[in-house]
Amino acid sequence: MKIPKGMTEQQVIETITKVADRQAAKFRFGYYEVEDMRQEAFIIAMDALDRYDEKRPLENFLAVHVNNRLKNFKRDN
Repeated sequence: MKIPKGMTEQQVIETITKVADRQAAKFRFGYYEVEDMRQEAFIIAMDALDRYDEKRPLENFLAVHVNNRLKNFKRDN
């Protein structure tokens, strides 16, 4: 896991959790429950850290990235 400069691992995990919680409720569909989507969003966000550009706020980057990936997940499933 890539830790952005000026942040601790705990701060990154808290930011990812906040973004995952917000996005999960928007993408509950079919047999996928909110908790399933929360876990999927968390994994997507962790994976996205490698591509994070530190010129942007982390929370904004993750929110956009997770939102787009969950839209694709919903479309494909």
